[in-house]
Amino acid sequence: MYACAGAVAEDQKRTSWKEDRRRRSGPETLIRLDQQRDRPWFWQYGEWVDVVVDDRLPMLNGNYLSVQPRVSNEFWPSLLEKAYAKLRGSYQNLHWGFISEAMVDFTGGVQMDFNLTKPPSDLEDIVLAAARSGSLMGGTTPGNLHTGNIELQNGLVQGHAYTVTEGTQIEYNNRLEDIVRVWNPWGQGEWNGRWSDGMSCQDFMKYFVQVNICNHTPTFLDFGNPQYIWETTSYYNQWVRGSTAGGCGTIDDMWKNPQYMITVPESQGTKKGYNVTVALMQSISNERKYDPPWLPIGFAFCKVGAKGVKNGTQQKYSRQQATDIINSELERTREVTRSFMVPPGTYVILPSPKTRDKSRSSCLESS
Repeated sequence: MYACAGAVAEDQKRTSWKEDRRRRSGPETLIRLDQQRDRPWFWQYGEWVDVVVDDRLPMLNGNYLSVQPRVSNEFWPSLLEKAYAKLRGSYQNLHWGFISEAMVDFTGGVQMDFNLTKPPSDLEDIVLAAARSGSLMGGTTPGNLHTGNIELQNGLVQGHAYTVTEGTQIEYNNRLEDIVRVWNPWGQGEWNGRWSDGMSCQDFMKYFVQVNICNHTPTFLDFGNPQYIWETTSYYNQWVRGSTAGGCGTIDDMWKNPQYMITVPESQGTKKGYNVTVALMQSISNERKYDPPWLPIGFAFCKVGAKGVKNGTQQKYSRQQATDIINSELERTREVTRSFMVPPGTYVILPSPKTRDKSRSSCLESS
């Protein structure tokens, strides 16, 4: 939560606090705050939810107990933290969470996470493009609850989430160097290696294990050359045990899951870069109903060659019609997002849980 709030603070002057701009991109879309009633709103599974809190804040020895505003007359971070703690159940539940979940809750956007131990070949281009587009970004250093937050010799804190506030490219020694600036929301424990306030993308990928990027539409994947309009479609459905919860044990099981069709037109198929992004989210209510709260989920992205069979208002496809299949990895997380570079044609998305013996609600969003 704190790394996400740090990103909000960096862009606070450019934020429009009253408008709900769910489908626009850029830093002005960060948090919706109703100024007339002084209460924040959070994005929860497809809708904005307002959280009512008073202005009584926990203090210890004259200081705020948790988040520390940077200036004495800055009140909104503590108020926001209290509202988010109420939404999540307690202040304790804000510790050791996932920056990806906070980014989505704060913005209503779609987040992408990249594993830096096996990054895509164009990750540096993605990070720089995301920074220039005003996307929220965060990075996580290696560590976990058992190792604790130890400050290393390079200044970074182990097992901690940082805000990525800027990315740029500079000339150095007759070559171009990609630089990102990371900021610790604690206000201390900053990188003290090469480039000091910033760090090279090579060092970033060496000392961080994950980077998260969040925006309302993945316009940064145009890599600074926007020529097309990203269109977003959302679908809400359920995996029903014994019916649409096919799981992914076999290829036949996979095709028993819900199906969603998209078409990549000729104009988009010639685009340089990514042209499809798919995000699959489990219902927020699962977190409070089940233990563990999240099922391992993923999806198959399939190119189909022939028309499907009419089933009500939808076309249904079979595995025999699939000419190419890309499977996302199964992840026990609230949301799984992947981007693709695909040629023109018709595609079917098959969201699936790991097994077919449980019923859960889900939301799929494609751009």
